[in-house]
Amino acid sequence: MASALYQGWPCQSVRFVRSRGYTSDSSEVVIFARDFPEGFVFTPPKPASLADSLNPTRELRGTATADGRGAAPAAHELAPGGWLVLIEGERRLELGPLWIVGANVLRRPAGDGLVKLTLTLADARHLWTRGAIRRWSFNRARGDGTPAADALKPDGSPWKRAEVVRDVAASLFGAPLVHVPEAWESAQAGPVEFPPYCPPLLALRRLADDGGALEPCLRLDGSVALVRPGEGRVGVAPAPGEANAVDVPPELILYRGGTGRGYAREAFFPPDLVLVRGRERVATVELDGWEPVLAIETEGGVARSVLPLVEETVRELTEGRYGLAALAYLVTAPEALGVPEGVRPEVARLLRSQAWRLWRMPGAVGKEPGEVGPNAHLLPMLPRAEVSAGRRLPVTVEVYRYETINRAIANESLSQSVKLTEQIEKIRAELRREAARRGLPDPFGTYRSAVTISKGLSVDAAAEGVLQLAGSSAARPAEAELRADRLAGASLGDLTAAGLPFEEVQRALDSERLVRRLAEVDSEKAAKYAGLRAEQRKVADEANGTTRNESAARVAKILLEFEDKVRAQQGAIGASTLEQARVRRELAGLREDLRQQLEGELEALRRQEEASRVRRNAGLPPGTVQERVATFVRNVPTRGPDEGARVYSAELGIVETSVRSGWVAQENVPSAEATYFVPKAPRVVFGATVRPRTDVALPAGGTRVRGAPPNVLGDSVTWFVRAYRRGSGNKPERVPAETVDLSEVLVIPRDDLGPELVPLVGEGNAAALELEAEAVARGAFEAPAAVQGEVLIVARPHLVQCDGVVQSVVIETKNDPYPGMGFTTTIRTGVVAGSPDPGRTRVRPPALRGLGDGAAREGLTRAGA
Repeated sequence: MASALYQGWPCQSVRFVRSRGYTSDSSEVVIFARDFPEGFVFTPPKPASLADSLNPTRELRGTATADGRGAAPAAHELAPGGWLVLIEGERRLELGPLWIVGANVLRRPAGDGLVKLTLTLADARHLWTRGAIRRWSFNRARGDGTPAADALKPDGSPWKRAEVVRDVAASLFGAPLVHVPEAWESAQAGPVEFPPYCPPLLALRRLADDGGALEPCLRLDGSVALVRPGEGRVGVAPAPGEANAVDVPPELILYRGGTGRGYAREAFFPPDLVLVRGRERVATVELDGWEPVLAIETEGGVARSVLPLVEETVRELTEGRYGLAALAYLVTAPEALGVPEGVRPEVARLLRSQAWRLWRMPGAVGKEPGEVGPNAHLLPMLPRAEVSAGRRLPVTVEVYRYETINRAIANESLSQSVKLTEQIEKIRAELRREAARRGLPDPFGTYRSAVTISKGLSVDAAAEGVLQLAGSSAARPAEAELRADRLAGASLGDLTAAGLPFEEVQRALDSERLVRRLAEVDSEKAAKYAGLRAEQRKVADEANGTTRNESAARVAKILLEFEDKVRAQQGAIGASTLEQARVRRELAGLREDLRQQLEGELEALRRQEEASRVRRNAGLPPGTVQERVATFVRNVPTRGPDEGARVYSAELGIVETSVRSGWVAQENVPSAEATYFVPKAPRVVFGATVRPRTDVALPAGGTRVRGAPPNVLGDSVTWFVRAYRRGSGNKPERVPAETVDLSEVLVIPRDDLGPELVPLVGEGNAAALELEAEAVARGAFEAPAAVQGEVLIVARPHLVQCDGVVQSVVIETKNDPYPGMGFTTTIRTGVVAGSPDPGRTRVRPPALRGLGDGAAREGLTRAGA
């Protein structure tokens, strides 16, 4: 005995279809008319209650079990969806849920009763177009190559391929994923991104295609399995959610008239020519000669009216009072001067803020209003094709500019030193004239003192030498003076160690002796000369933050005084022993006085050097004198990048510079206000989706488009395209795309390829895209010319799952020789996924477009967006 029920209502006939694919199969049941003597009611589900509107009845109508299952439904009423139960003998199958998508009611001509109720049922895939994925960024990397934390699992580990697929499939309506290829469980997924809130159907298709899996298999319990070609077997599943594990009972295979087992052969007609079309080609363009414009009536920074900055425009805005020549003075004049006479304040603000700061692409518009210019095909302006750290480089603007230079020409100490030097030179000339008048030798001439200071002789040794020389009968005064001077040079090594070079002390001694010689010529002028020299030393010390010159001068005076005292003692030296003892005592006292004076100078010099060291460590200048600077304007000879420039309007081809691109008419003036502005056009480097034109050539002189593509397919936009011909062994052989016969070619659009980047510097990504395009063409060429599959018809209903071998399953009632004779199960294998019904075409979901929000956070955009 065979019977079938849908939502508990007995069915006259059943045809249940289950095949591989993304779209729902259409099953059909016919309900007995006698069950609806008064008509029937079908109430569509209320919004947001679709999942709760299923009829739970799976048993025979009017029967019940101990737990309450199988209660009769409401009279005359069908729920939006329910289960189909097939019973034949001891075999019982529960299939579903199946949703009612159509009802065909046949009544008697008189309208007094129901003859037949035919229901068209769809499985859960009918509702797969609903929903959105919860997560759309997996294993995403930032622009610098580091992993993004929000694209990893909660524990910080990367996602496996199987985990990504299960997370996406969990968003499908009523379809938990239960099976993926075994290799996916351990394979780490690469960076995967989807558009925000992407439909799970589109995301699942992309993941299946990338992993080489077939279309999804909806199992008989409503779960989903992804399998690879050839995975699975022809058999019977032990349960609705399990794979085919049991052989088909051979005694149930129908052989009547050879109709129970057969073979199906499906022709594919694989292509001989394939054209893989990616996304747009973005080339870097370098363009000179940009035109200055004014943007009038801006809203939100977008120009509504753009006027060229020419003589006529300026005169129209200023009501004929001023032109470009006056504007060149206006933009360099300070705003404190106010508004020019007869010019409206808003016009003055417009000219000051935009004049020679807004530049439009040359040839973007024609000469007549609304006319398209020869360079209009380069719009909109896009980021350049060059890539750095995974990001496209922005538009670059190179401008001419002028700069204000503040150059130090002197400081206060230098100025004072120059004045003092002039005065000293004047006194030197007067002293020379006075010496010549009196017949004396030139006091500033070459003079070598008979005495020099020795920095290696101690005081005691020098004093002993003086005494020995004094006791000699052959002693001469000059030799005694030499010994006395050596005695005066004692302890100078300590001064050198403290930062006072010995040579500076020697120069100071020479300077003091010079003053003494000058006093013999003219004492008044000599004193004035000494005062000017002392002031000059003070100015030099203040500029250098030290007292070395003053210290050397004081040490020189101490040494000369000591020398005078030694000479006085030397003249009193006698030959007696008592006299020598007296000289020794006097020299010892002078020596002690010299030590104390030199130690005082040493301590003062050390303190000053320590203060200078502290100032240097703090980054302060050594002196306290302010420098004198000269300010003037200078033109920068070459164009340089303007870091503050921006794209004002990509569609209109207008850039805005942070400074006015140009020079001043006269250089070396104190400020730009002292001259006027001379505009010079900038150079802009940007990206463009190159649109080839056959009627207008790119203008020469300033325009560079490296690798401009040919006129492929005659389309308005140049796309990345590669054409391939089937070679020996199904190997793709590349052929020129312009030679392809479009009536024979198979065009395969792949929006995940590209955009192709054609940079001015370095290599683009064409080689990498060609490898992907060749792989796509190879997959198309490797499709077999025909596929042969088996058709197996088995008696009774069986749980047979679709997999990589089984393509479709049909369970239907046998109506021969009369209805209700049982069920047959038809299994098809080998052919591609599709409807088992002839003539039915499956519609593939559209391809993914756009990038995820993770890419947007990293600043990545689609070309042309």
